Amino acid sequence: MTQGAFCQESPECNRTRQAASRRFLWPRAPRSWIAAGVAISILGGVVWAWRYARSTPADAPRPVASLAAENTAQREAFAVCDRLLEDFPHDADALALRGALLSAWGQMDEALRSWEACLRLDPAHAAACDGIGKTALRAGDFEKAASMYRRAVAAAPGKAEPSLGLGKALLEGGQPDQAASVLESHVARWPDSAEALHLLGEAYLAVRRPGDAKKCFDRVVQARAASSRTYYGLMTACRRLGDTDLARRYEDEFRRRKEQERTLAVADRRDHWDERSVERRLADTYLAAAGVYQSHGDAAQAIACWRQAAAADRTHLESRQLLAMALAQTGALDEAIRATEELQRIEPQNPQHWLAAGRLHAQRKRWDAAEASLRKAVELAPRQGELRTWLAVVCLQSGRNPREAARLARAAVDVAPTVQNYCLLSEACSQSGDRAGAIEALRRARELDPGNLAVQEAYRRLQEASTRP
Repeated sequence: MTQGAFCQESPECNRTRQAASRRFLWPRAPRSWIAAGVAISILGGVVWAWRYARSTPADAPRPVASLAAENTAQREAFAVCDRLLEDFPHDADALALRGALLSAWGQMDEALRSWEACLRLDPAHAAACDGIGKTALRAGDFEKAASMYRRAVAAAPGKAEPSLGLGKALLEGGQPDQAASVLESHVARWPDSAEALHLLGEAYLAVRRPGDAKKCFDRVVQARAASSRTYYGLMTACRRLGDTDLARRYEDEFRRRKEQERTLAVADRRDHWDERSVERRLADTYLAAAGVYQSHGDAAQAIACWRQAAAADRTHLESRQLLAMALAQTGALDEAIRATEELQRIEPQNPQHWLAAGRLHAQRKRWDAAEASLRKAVELAPRQGELRTWLAVVCLQSGRNPREAARLARAAVDVAPTVQNYCLLSEACSQSGDRAGAIEALRRARELDPGNLAVQEAYRRLQEASTRP
């Protein structure tokens, strides 16, 4: 399971807010997250599909914590979902997210109730339509799946998942012509989607266009995204094209890969509920809930959720990043520093964690610790001028080594000759007694941004000061 499993089902505003939050301390932190909901186990999906085919829940959402055993991660996660229902019973985004969370924990009946409640509030909610479409597709209700995916496409035309789901629902529902049309548009917009190419190839096979089907499967192979399914499609296409020798070669590769995938599937089913996967899933549940509280302005509850996410999974990165940022904004710098130290333990080679710690130590005026953290960041990423900039800033703020600050500022200018860095170099030169260097640095800043009045005024004052005895 990947970290942050519910991102696609989270409201767009949550993703934007959390991305902006990370940039406060981790300006270059890689987007590591969080795809939309962990897939339920195969066995659970089969059982639920049978139940879904018999009756679809249509009543109001209800609490689910009592369905899980006490003192288990599942019980804890269900309690989070119940709290979302209690706090936001009329919030469409929260209900859609609750559905995604419960789906990840295998509670499909209640997930459907949440999604349906969401659609009663907002009939065009793309995430809820997508969630119901996925469950209907698993249950074999292709007509309903196609209907829900069409609504999702109309509500969010810029998202890839709904149109892909619509193509699959149409294909599996026995409408390959319509599926091919939808998937052709999808591939034109997202040409690197291996799943879309597979589905389009299968649709072409169904409408007796083996040549076009082979081209689709060939593109998957060229992209190094081939699976047994790819080679089965190539085998079928080649047989229909009359190339029996090539079809036989593809058949051999299909059988070899199928056996490999069967072994991996057994391991995946076993790992889905192992201790580490459950820890990560629980942390992701708290992380997703924190996003809802954050979007509603409840910083205290968001912080509580981030703390619980970090406690649930000793390697959970994003909860610690967001926790450190939020704590820094509330003035709880010592706890924020502890969160960054945990991040350094988890990812010791990530310079952004050391940068964040250095900046926090600087706010506490712990100059030795700040300098040590920033020097470690520079050591890990010597080509990132931003890191030397911050180290130079700390050297200047501490007032202990202005010449070292000037040296670092020059190194930052060499990597990134920006107005900001030239101004920093000018200040460092000035504090170290190098008036000529300070003037030259501001002259270069003026050249880069001639309309910057603040730089113009600083340059004028430095020149005037240089002419005085």
